[in-house]
Amino acid sequence: MIRPDLRQSPDASFINEVRRRFPVEREIDRVLTRKMQRRSGPGYTPIALDRLVEGTAALIAKNIGSSFRLSNARWLTGGASKIQMAFDLDWDGGNGDARRVTPMVLRMEPPESVVETSRVREFEVLQAIAGIVPVPPCYWVDPEGDSLPYPALVYGFASGVTRPTSRPSTQVTGIGLNYGPELRPKLARQFLEQVGRFHAAGDEVFAKLLHFDAAEVGSNDSVVRQVNWWRRVWEEDREEDDPLMEVAYHWLVRNAPPLDRVSLVHGDCRGGNFLFNESDARITAWLDWELALLGDRHQDLAWSMLNPFRHMAEDGRTELISGFLPAAQYLDEYERLSGAGLLPRAVQLFFGRHLPRDGLPRRTRRQDSPGRRRCLACDDQLFRAGPAPHHVNGGGLMVPDLDLQLQVAIKALVDNIVPAVDPANKVAVEQLHLTLATLTMVRNRVPLARRFTRRLLEDDLLMAEAVRELIASSDITGAAAPP
Repeated sequence: MIRPDLRQSPDASFINEVRRRFPVEREIDRVLTRKMQRRSGPGYTPIALDRLVEGTAALIAKNIGSSFRLSNARWLTGGASKIQMAFDLDWDGGNGDARRVTPMVLRMEPPESVVETSRVREFEVLQAIAGIVPVPPCYWVDPEGDSLPYPALVYGFASGVTRPTSRPSTQVTGIGLNYGPELRPKLARQFLEQVGRFHAAGDEVFAKLLHFDAAEVGSNDSVVRQVNWWRRVWEEDREEDDPLMEVAYHWLVRNAPPLDRVSLVHGDCRGGNFLFNESDARITAWLDWELALLGDRHQDLAWSMLNPFRHMAEDGRTELISGFLPAAQYLDEYERLSGAGLLPRAVQLFFGRHLPRDGLPRRTRRQDSPGRRRCLACDDQLFRAGPAPHHVNGGGLMVPDLDLQLQVAIKALVDNIVPAVDPANKVAVEQLHLTLATLTMVRNRVPLARRFTRRLLEDDLLMAEAVRELIASSDITGAAAPP
């Protein structure tokens, strides 16, 4: 008899045990606990645009009364982890001033998001950071979903683009984002200078973040809470066991660096998470603050240096971090523009590996990020090695050609599904293009699959050796090593 997976219908004892094992910030604990409690509830049902309009109007009425009119409601593309609706609000500013029409955005959680976060934290940080870096004005929040189907917030519509319109891309925003040689230096300077600005935000800003746990200089508690957060997410959402996760978790906790200063950390700091005007290359708004926390600034720098956010410059030799600068120059410019020094060891720990001498991370291990997104990265030499054979196995049995299967699937979508989708349904169009981009990306990586798997096996052997050494040194068990 197959035992049901408690993760699909978790009971109170399972939820409480996970909470006990992996203590996190209070608000994060509330959000993750709510996720597990709702998991065995009613199944998914689509949410109509009219329902969002009704709920948004109810939320606004609670805050400013009935002197407003909501119009031009429409689905908003982008923000793939949340449901978004754009609309216009005819109102007096909430204080009896002259009437005006303000473009706004509703940002609401889906029934279960790819990454579970807190709308009230996002609301607080957007209000607190206004005036330090450009962010959309934030108006109202529905933290428990009292007016809307799920927790949500309303903020102002910000102008700008996330990537140059002259450089169309089929990639998910931020993945291999190429700003081009003209925009690149202007955006790079603003990006690093503004990252330094919110990293330097002090007690006046921290005091406004009521749903954030404090962090302390000289302590690594905030870093350990971060490790616990994603270890807990893994425990709640995993479909299979992986003993190496436990080894990695203990290593990260043991090596968590103490803070040399407390910073406001964005949590998803990279190209694609800000808007800019193409006419003057001016950053107009920083987006997606849902993973923000009080912690270590090195986390933002290391995250922005991961492989998916890099690409080669026009010379075909220089790799650009977040589409901006070579790694060593990227870190030097951050220090120069922010006035904050960096601790190389802390960058290495957050990156998950040692950086080469020139500061350029040539390869990363498989990395799990929020919502179980997984990115693969390989050595440059793997790209030069050419495709691996994939047509026969050891027994001589023909293996289906994965590349051909993906070609057929992509062609079927383009020839049959794309023409059938209503262009007015912006969400469906965006999700279809996202699917096509994902399939194309997978197809492009097929030739590397075997070589990458072999490299992972090599890594696993090294990890197994590390486990053996840890056990021998009593580092995990706490018992004396056998003679």
